[in-house]
Amino acid sequence: EYKTDEQRVFEGSLDDKGRLKFTGDIHSGAYAPGMLIAAFTSRVFEQSGNFSSQYRTVAFAPYEHFIGIKLPKGDQTRGMLLTDQDQQIEIASVDAHGNPISLDSVQVTLYKIHWKWWWDKTGDALVQYASASHSNQIQQDVLRTQKGLGVWNFKIKYPDWGRYLLRACDLKGQHCTGQVVYVDWPGWAGRAQQE
Repeated sequence: EYKTDEQRVFEGSLDDKGRLKFTGDIHSGAYAPGMLIAAFTSRVFEQSGNFSSQYRTVAFAPYEHFIGIKLPKGDQTRGMLLTDQDQQIEIASVDAHGNPISLDSVQVTLYKIHWKWWWDKTGDALVQYASASHSNQIQQDVLRTQKGLGVWNFKIKYPDWGRYLLRACDLKGQHCTGQVVYVDWPGWAGRAQQE
């Protein structure tokens, strides 16, 4: 979860021509999901106390490089992936302007997502059914992208099935992306909807 925050970038006086140039560091906080929009509010005060304000937004890249993943289409009717088939994942790497770039170390990890169910009793004696998830690492590799493209393969073998998290991270630039995918046996395609 990413939350916005407010930062004071600069405070000072204009020159005798009413101009000001400054540089400042903008911190996006931890784990920005991708490209952001920075909103700038500037206030210029006159000696009388009157002021004028301006609001402006600009694109802001918290990372030098960005990673993207594209899953195969999967089962034609439900979009899920099937067990016992090689699944080819496309990995994209771009710079802050969206131009394809080559990266030497993109870590791709596949996790199995498990659910745990339990009864939860709150302070006012209401009891409810609650759930939480945890995961196990299934497979992990480090690959290279060439001119913005890379490929990674995995296979879930029968009798395994369920929800999986696929995560790709630029180990040098720190941007990560992820997607949850459902994998099931051929012929059991309706199980995802029943659950």
